[in-house]
Amino acid sequence: MLTTYRLKLASIFFVLTLMPELGFAANAQTLAKAIETYKSGYDACVEAHRIRGSNLKTAKEKIAIYSTKLKEAQSIDSRIMTTTEQNVDRNITQCRTAKEDILRAEAFPIIEKAFNECNKSKKQLSAGQITSAESSFKKYSSFKSQAFALTSSLDKQPGTKAKIRRCDKTGDKLKLALSDVESIVKIAKQQNAKAKQALSSCRSGQSKFKGKSPSKQSVSEAKNKLSESLTITKGINFDINSAGASSKYGVLPIHKSVQASISESKKCQNSLKYSIAQNQKTLSDRQLAKTAAAKKAQEQKLLKDKAAKALAEKKRADKLKLEQELAEKQKQDALILEQEKKRIEALAKADAIKKQKANEKAIMQAQKAEKKAKKEAARKNSSSDWRNLVDEDESDSSKSQETSSPSKKSKKSWTNLAPVNKN
Repeated sequence: MLTTYRLKLASIFFVLTLMPELGFAANAQTLAKAIETYKSGYDACVEAHRIRGSNLKTAKEKIAIYSTKLKEAQSIDSRIMTTTEQNVDRNITQCRTAKEDILRAEAFPIIEKAFNECNKSKKQLSAGQITSAESSFKKYSSFKSQAFALTSSLDKQPGTKAKIRRCDKTGDKLKLALSDVESIVKIAKQQNAKAKQALSSCRSGQSKFKGKSPSKQSVSEAKNKLSESLTITKGINFDINSAGASSKYGVLPIHKSVQASISESKKCQNSLKYSIAQNQKTLSDRQLAKTAAAKKAQEQKLLKDKAAKALAEKKRADKLKLEQELAEKQKQDALILEQEKKRIEALAKADAIKKQKANEKAIMQAQKAEKKAKKEAARKNSSSDWRNLVDEDESDSSKSQETSSPSKKSKKSWTNLAPVNKN
């Protein structure tokens, strides 16, 4: 067992003795591979530096290839950045310089644009064109940021650094000018706010007539808003020429805004005045039309009432006439009836008289016949006895018949026996 332990210790010692040599060999291989990878991109760096002045685009592509290979080499062995083997350290320094030169070559046109804008801003500031100066300086700052985003080594150039210093001084002057302008703008904004308030009141007045039939109330409200707008406008003491003359920066955009607001307010006020006048005319015309219509209606009513009255009078006259005619007719009918009644009565009286006369005549005839009969009887008395007897009987019978019907003579039964004396 002791022997086995000794063998293990011997093995461990042997391994520990060989490990540094094995590690060194492995590190050497890794570094060699990293150097080989780096060298494969170094030629692209040399080419990029050579053509940077004539073909910047291709130079950027070449330096990008070099940067890629450098990163691959670093991932293989980080010692690539410090190793002196095969002059890698000097090559890396050269390529770093080449890359900076390429980036500066790309950034120079941009920084030149920035300096141009800075010079414009300086001139505009001297001319009092503060807004233009501020705009130009903002462009300068933007181009400068773009250029320095490409490379921070721009200010290492003495000329570039001096220009940047001068532009910074221009920026400081611009800040002071902007502070002065801020005071001017503040006052102008107050004027502009009043002008907009006047415009708002005017538009509120205009809204009283939108899509509505004009009324006394809408006209009155519009007049109030117009008066309010005019009062606000009178309180604005602004003239763009005076404003520009009193400022070393001349007419500013805010001055133009105030002038535009005042101009728009006055335009609105003139329009509202016209609308009020038109709507008042409409109301007046409507009132006149209403009055005329009422007058016409009154006249028509009077004519209608007059016609109705005439018609009623005609109806009453016609009714009266009909009543009179009816009364007259009734009177005539009554008269006719009376006459007819009298005629009937007269006829009845005449008939009665006639009947009476007929009766009297009949009586007279009966009496006459009786007398005649008596006379005849007396004559006949001288006849034979049998005839006397018969005559007496017949005489009694004749009396009876003559009394009941005096107009007729009775036929005797005995007349057939003996002739009658017709005398």
